[in-house]
Amino acid sequence: MNLIKLLSGHRFELLKHEAEKIESSIKKSHCSLTTSLASKERLPSSQWFRRSIPNPLPVGIVCLLLVAPLAWEGGTIIDYLSLPIETGAITLLSILPVTAIYIALIPFTLGKGFKIGLTLILYFHLFNTLLTLAGLVLMLLKSADNQEWMKALNFFPFQLLLIFLCKYTINSESFYRLILFTCNTRLIIERSKIRSN
Repeated sequence: MNLIKLLSGHRFELLKHEAEKIESSIKKSHCSLTTSLASKERLPSSQWFRRSIPNPLPVGIVCLLLVAPLAWEGGTIIDYLSLPIETGAITLLSILPVTAIYIALIPFTLGKGFKIGLTLILYFHLFNTLLTLAGLVLMLLKSADNQEWMKALNFFPFQLLLIFLCKYTINSESFYRLILFTCNTRLIIERSKIRSN
């Protein structure tokens, strides 16, 4: 568990905890501010929330940063398996629709204020980290001499940079505010539904 916290970051874990509190508050049909939000202020109206929508760019950046290592490492593993070009291309193309659906679910669920979007990001981020390390190990095993080892290590810093940038983005202030905004908007909508009934 500590390893997962290390790979995902402290602020992301805090954000998951806040989203859990809001979601459990909605499930209990108890939408008071004290049990769902970190601050103790009065909950703003839905009109105020519509006017103050934060920039959704961090979610788009995260989606791009999640896809890049997958495509890169998929090619590395196919190269290690020495598959023919046609078979490798078919394998990569067959993974594409699943990846596209998975990535599309992230902004959809986060935009609706559901915590599962954060879980999808976490799983994809951990999968990319494991895939990058597995790809590195496989390339080093395949490399026969020092020159091939150096060639295998050429792009590893770039892959690590993509993983680090993804971690940095999901722990950024703008991402944190955006997700709390969508969760709180969902809370307001659910509260208004309960009041209208």
